[in-house]
Amino acid sequence: MNIENLPECIRIQSDSFKTCLYSVIERTKINWDLPLLSHYTRHGIDHSERITDAIGKLLGEYSDLLNDHERFILLSAVYLHDIGMQAPVYAGLPKKTKYNLEEKEKIRENHHEASAKMILESISSESKFSLGLELCKDYADFIATVSKYHRKLDIKELKDTSFDSKEIRLKLLSSILRLGDALDADHRRVNMEILNLRNIPVESKFHWWFHYYVQSVDIEKGKITLYYRFPSEYKDNSLVNFFQDQIYERISRQFIEVYDILDSYGIRLYRKVVSGDVNYVTEGVLELVPGELSDYIEKEKYKRDERAEQLSKTTGVTWYLDGIAFSDDKIVKKKIDTIMELMKKGRNKEAAEVIVSCRALVMSPKDKLTFCLISGNCLYILGMLDDANKYYEDVLELSRRKDLQEMFLSEMLFFQGAAFGNIGLIYRAKGDLDEALKYHNYALKIHRETGYRQGEASNLGNMGVIYSDKGDLEEALKYHNYALKIHREIGYRQGEANDLGNIGLIYHYKGDLEEALKYHNEALTIHREIGYRQGEASDLGNIGLIYSDKGDDDEALKYHNDALTIDRETGYRQGEASQLGNIGLIYRAKGDL
Repeated sequence: MNIENLPECIRIQSDSFKTCLYSVIERTKINWDLPLLSHYTRHGIDHSERITDAIGKLLGEYSDLLNDHERFILLSAVYLHDIGMQAPVYAGLPKKTKYNLEEKEKIRENHHEASAKMILESISSESKFSLGLELCKDYADFIATVSKYHRKLDIKELKDTSFDSKEIRLKLLSSILRLGDALDADHRRVNMEILNLRNIPVESKFHWWFHYYVQSVDIEKGKITLYYRFPSEYKDNSLVNFFQDQIYERISRQFIEVYDILDSYGIRLYRKVVSGDVNYVTEGVLELVPGELSDYIEKEKYKRDERAEQLSKTTGVTWYLDGIAFSDDKIVKKKIDTIMELMKKGRNKEAAEVIVSCRALVMSPKDKLTFCLISGNCLYILGMLDDANKYYEDVLELSRRKDLQEMFLSEMLFFQGAAFGNIGLIYRAKGDLDEALKYHNYALKIHRETGYRQGEASNLGNMGVIYSDKGDLEEALKYHNYALKIHREIGYRQGEANDLGNIGLIYHYKGDLEEALKYHNEALTIHREIGYRQGEASDLGNIGLIYSDKGDDDEALKYHNDALTIDRETGYRQGEASQLGNIGLIYRAKGDL
């Protein structure tokens, strides 16, 4: 790059700074001659030049915003911020000729910190390598800091400073670099010919195609617009929407992290990233997603949805995992996956320990929303109601942020609905039924506004349970019938069975045992048809209680034993304990103390 042709807003005036920057650029070229992590997208000299171009467009209207010191620091960081990807020892790995995939991922995850370490070490008297900073050592610490904060870390913790009576606004410079880095997101980040020659993990291939289908990222008068390109074969294919959503979310997430900081320094940007047109390219010009990647995407989406649905069934609280399967923060993704797997196995105390270990992690807003919702659910199940409520309140606070709502309105409303409903469950567990009813009404209103009928039915059912607790059986019956109607309309048979079971309980409370038996048998039929064994066991237990009240202890004992067998087979210890207690009551009634 000819630094004399830089945009005016970042053009350096000082000859000494020009000399230093030339030196940095030349050393960067040498250091990137042989990229170490070749299965990742491009991070070399061409990446830095595109970042410079993006920054020039972002700051085009602010030619006097940065002083010469800041321009030099920013441009040097643009060229050096990824250099840590070339030096595994600075990521805490031993020096050797070959690294496995796990080690390479560690290098990628820690490269921002490794880059900062390298920059500082390069100017020491004992250094055996050069990054071109020998003539400007006084600025190395600033360059290292801006490089370090180009990803993951919380920029807001930085403090602005000065040098030679010139202000050095580290928060501003780090924010500009972070956004400029994110905006180099188009097809130039990847070389598909290289990809076809290498056997790389399918997770990495996802990131290559993420860039491959971005035609361009346009920046004009503060507005960021994404343009996409797809093979003509993909018209009306769900993959188009999937990749568009992932691209939009990834760039929007980085934009949200720095928007307020840039705004506080007077950089006015359009508040929302815009999705532009899709260009369908003539057949055969663009490569199609390989089968293994399509399978990976479908598997991850299915696994996420199935896991959330299954846990919602078994725990009674709402789960939402959208986006986590494809989060580019591998550490956060791994932690959340671990929590979910432990909870799926009923190892909730271990899951809570993982939650505690995540407190120091810096997360993107959407990842944090998912983490807080999951953490609240785990602690609720463990009976730690006040701690659970704090996490749900964090969900509400985050989801009300104006910037997040402007980018991801539907997701934010979903998180709010889930949190409100789950807080309602907490108040019911505490015995505060009026407060519980209030929160379920909040959730119900959101689900109706967004057209999420399954959430609407779930909250109606929960409100029915609360009215049962209050002794208002007719009102409870009304709400359970509302829920039943919706579940039947949307074809959600698990919800239908739950409603039938709850209606059966109300008739049991009213003393109408035959009507209660009818509803529990209907629920039992559905649970057996869909293979939900925990629900089957619950229905059997409820039927057993009805036979006890009818005075048929032997029939009751048969149903409770059948339920006990299923609870033991499925490992549902809470149900097992309940059935053992009910069986004990029957033997007591029979006089067999």
